[in-house]
Amino acid sequence: HLFYRYRISQVMRKACLEAKKYGDIKTPVSATLKRVVFILNPAAHKRNAEENFEKFCAPILYLAGFNIEIVKTQSELHAIRYIEEELGEYPDALVIAGGDGTLSETITGLLRKAESDPKIPPVGILPVGQFNQFSMMLFNSEKLPKNKVEEVQSMTNAAMAILKGTTAKKDVMRIQLIP
Repeated sequence: HLFYRYRISQVMRKACLEAKKYGDIKTPVSATLKRVVFILNPAAHKRNAEENFEKFCAPILYLAGFNIEIVKTQSELHAIRYIEEELGEYPDALVIAGGDGTLSETITGLLRKAESDPKIPPVGILPVGQFNQFSMMLFNSEKLPKNKVEEVQSMTNAAMAILKGTTAKKDVMRIQLIP
């Protein structure tokens, strides 16, 4: 147990030190911080997603100087409703912090909103759900984390990719029932 805690602290220390470099970059006073909206499903991963997000993802992004807005989903389909009805203007980036269900709902909401506002922002994925099979497939990862250290490494890698603005185009499929 102590070994895992030590390894996790090493992973976090390395990621936070790298993130701090981004936060230390001088910007003009007139510049606005990059606005990032997080769709966080606190019920994901047996209700551990929010804790995992706060411990292993948020510190990295705060250190980098992001303007973070967190939207906690409150029920099934809340992510879709939020994107379609409440989001208003797109942020600089949208990040999904949850599992496969949260990812699916958020993408569905974005596809629906794209009909009237096609300029979709970059979408990041923080795999804080239990299995995250869909996000693992998106990133061509063949193995799921085997232990807490690998799980934390996966989350910090995702947070660092968001911080660095790493993007890759991915195809999505829309299924629409015809009456």
